[in-house]
Amino acid sequence: MTDYNLDLLGLSEAGWRGSGEFITMTGELLLYSGRSDEGKHEHGTGLILRKAMRKSLTEWTAVSERIITAKLNTCLRKLTILQCYAPTSYS
Repeated sequence: MTDYNLDLLGLSEAGWRGSGEFITMTGELLLYSGRSDEGKHEHGTGLILRKAMRKSLTEWTAVSERIITAKLNTCLRKLTILQCYAPTSYS
């Protein structure tokens, strides 16, 4: 994120169980959505928001282990981000 100066980054194959959020040691907000059962740590999606973008977040929803949404109120318009994970054709 730092090298490419990204304010928001979508993750696939996050591997966390359940859903939740936490703030990293460097100040980014991590939102994640994973499996709800006691299975393997596989699948899962997530979003990382830089501190400046964090203020724009109005709500987020962990739809499933493969889909997460976030609504942002930016200075230009309201924005909805949809991060999806789909397995490869090999899977």
